[in-house]
Amino acid sequence: MAIVVLDKPTQSTNNEGVLSQGEFVALNAAIVTLVVGSYVFIRRKPRGPVSLNLKNRAGKPVPNFSRTEYRPRPRPLQVDGQNGPHGDEKDLNILFQWNGHTWDAYEVLDVPAGSNRVSVQKSFERLKTEVDEESIPFITAAYQAIIKRI
Repeated sequence: MAIVVLDKPTQSTNNEGVLSQGEFVALNAAIVTLVVGSYVFIRRKPRGPVSLNLKNRAGKPVPNFSRTEYRPRPRPLQVDGQNGPHGDEKDLNILFQWNGHTWDAYEVLDVPAGSNRVSVQKSFERLKTEVDEESIPFITAAYQAIIKRI
């Protein structure tokens, strides 16, 4: 016959969900490593532009339009009412201010830029009947801006 000796039951401590100091430091080190690693991985330098393999059938060199060589020329700024850089250009658009914004009067009246007085008058009368009461002062301001200039 065998005798089994049972040890005293140990007192259970309610530390089941609590981390020890070493486990806490290891967990924080793992989190910091993951965050720093993901930041470094995401913030890699972008690759350069991919060159297209175009077949050069005519024997001419293919132009290189890399970002450093090709830059479109900026268009010269034109002030309303002044001629362009060539002296013979005329700005057809008429701009006016309404409610703190700049508007093109011809676009508001839905006529081509540089239209004559008759077509502007017809469009103004048509729009007055189509728009609501709140928009009529806006349409009228666009019409008056055009009439002052032509």
